[in-house]
Amino acid sequence: MAPALRSSSKDLINSLKSSEFSDIIENIVKKQETIDGLKREISVLKQNNIDLSNMLNRLCDETVNEEPKKQIEETELIPQKESCIH
Repeated sequence: MAPALRSSSKDLINSLKSSEFSDIIENIVKKQETIDGLKREISVLKQNNIDLSNMLNRLCDETVNEEPKKQIEETELIPQKESCIH
């Protein structure tokens, strides 16, 4: 290697060993861990959203299916009440 390259390589190696560089690496690692944690939380929230949506759909289906039954029951009760009143 040329002398200029050797000296710049040594400088690079020395800078890699510096505490400033290791602080930067540590900071990047912490931020990556934070990002990974947020990704996991987002995944959980998405699944919770799907679960809630499914529950809401089932509840709506049950409500829609029960409404006609209630109406039928109510209309059946009205004549009975009227006949009792008369």
